[in-house]
Amino acid sequence: MRHILERSVETVWRDIPESERRGYDYTKWRKTSVQVIEPVLKDRANKIYVVEDENDDFAGYIVVGETKNMFSPAGYGFIYDIFVEERFRRSGVARMLLKAAEDFCISRGLKAVKLEVADNNPIAIKLYERTGFTPERHFLSKRIEG
Repeated sequence: MRHILERSVETVWRDIPESERRGYDYTKWRKTSVQVIEPVLKDRANKIYVVEDENDDFAGYIVVGETKNMFSPAGYGFIYDIFVEERFRRSGVARMLLKAAEDFCISRGLKAVKLEVADNNPIAIKLYERTGFTPERHFLSKRIEG
């Protein structure tokens, strides 16, 4: 679990726009992030799928669960995090993990699976589009100074 928590924290950190990251004290930010991410990983309603190679080397993981929001009163699957080790990228591991997440959703009778991806991650965006994900909302941000 610690292995996945560490990678999840780093994934979130890399997804924060550089302009925003500069304003954070990494140590404080990390402590807060662990407090948010750890309960998601420990929640038994969520599922963590891990892929290892034939030598039992860690290749990647995906965390998926069920949620709903004010835009979609019906429940749907949500991919909280996906990570593939650098040396396993472009080898089919991510597709395998995404398929596991879809199967999780199907087994619960869910009709959709959603995720959030940072605009600064075009490789992941292309992967998701190639596996059938389509844009649903456009999340905008504006930095303001007080």
